[in-house]
Amino acid sequence: MKLETRVGLFVLVGLIILFVGIIWKSNLIMRAQGVLVIGSFKTVSGLLGGGEVRYRGYVVGAVYQVVPGPRNVLVYMYIHDGIRIPKGSKVRIDFDGLIGEKFVNVIPKMNEKENIVPGTVLEGYAASGLVDFIDAGTENLLETKEILSVLRKILTSDQSQNSLQGLIVNMNRISEKLDSVMTKVDTIFTQKSAKNMGQNIDSIFINLNQTVKHLNSLIQGLDTSVKGQDVKEIVSNLKVTTQRLSSLSESLSKDKDKLLGDVAPLIKDTREVMGNAKSLLLNTDVGVGANVYNNNAYDIGGKIQVGGNDIALDVGSQAGSVQTKELTYGRKILKDVNASVGLVNFQPGIKIEHPLVDQVSLEHSIYNPSNLTYLLKMNIKLIPNIKALLGFETNATAHDWSWGLGINSSN
Repeated sequence: MKLETRVGLFVLVGLIILFVGIIWKSNLIMRAQGVLVIGSFKTVSGLLGGGEVRYRGYVVGAVYQVVPGPRNVLVYMYIHDGIRIPKGSKVRIDFDGLIGEKFVNVIPKMNEKENIVPGTVLEGYAASGLVDFIDAGTENLLETKEILSVLRKILTSDQSQNSLQGLIVNMNRISEKLDSVMTKVDTIFTQKSAKNMGQNIDSIFINLNQTVKHLNSLIQGLDTSVKGQDVKEIVSNLKVTTQRLSSLSESLSKDKDKLLGDVAPLIKDTREVMGNAKSLLLNTDVGVGANVYNNNAYDIGGKIQVGGNDIALDVGSQAGSVQTKELTYGRKILKDVNASVGLVNFQPGIKIEHPLVDQVSLEHSIYNPSNLTYLLKMNIKLIPNIKALLGFETNATAHDWSWGLGINSSN
């Protein structure tokens, strides 16, 4: 074969490879056979032309062109013909790994029977990337630093320390006084003391009976030996009086057991009331805390726990203003499970809290009856009084992830 022929064949093969590469990179076949879909984004987070389009994790097309505008960014995509995408679906810009290639993910709208047609514009948004997390984390750390600084000033002030010390001293005094009173009550109303009290009452009744008998004997002697109408009247009156005393003595003697029986429950109830008051003071726990999140939101509040019941109040930021975020009443329904009802995340709802593993607990919240929303929050204890927060919120129209840091303290 001549040299010219070899050179020609080599050039021809190179041109064919170049032509195929151009067609492949420009997605000409896809444009000829695919369906055009347009995504409208506020930001594309670095998405480039030629990026993949995935539907339920499967590659179904490619990005043809990215056209930025003053209000939004339009992304033109070509999807394989035959792929059915429901109307009202959304598109999201995701990325593989932390710094992987970005792609367009089609999120279908469930329970929709009609499909999109060529040229349909779908609403889109971009998932948070590594840089977004770093920026949000930096802002949250700065806000956390400010909150810690304020809390440090409050907790280290002389007035706060004196108030806390006074509260602890007063609670110790109350506990000591309750212990002293309970000890005296136990000493007075023990079984032995009650028995002695019964014996004393018996002795009093016996002496009273003997006194009445002596009076009867004395009156009879006066009646037989003393003359005169006045004296007889006096004696007669004394007889009536002694008879009444005798009747009263017999009545008291018969009712002594009933009297002791009526006093015993009163003594028992008094001991129970004083014991409950002591237990109430010892089982009361007061906690305060503050949380900051990656979307620049925050909340501050506290919780009072008395036995198995609690009341929680939190205020937080919403739409640029500070509002009541949580106001709930809760109680333990199982050993480690607490259920609350009231205002949850600015809306009426319920919340269930329980531990998952050591140092990790979960909160399940259902709220907002007009657009029923479920929030799963994970609390991870990092160091004493510091915890990490990870949340996932979902409803019929949107899904959202959040994370943050929290600080808490309790007595």
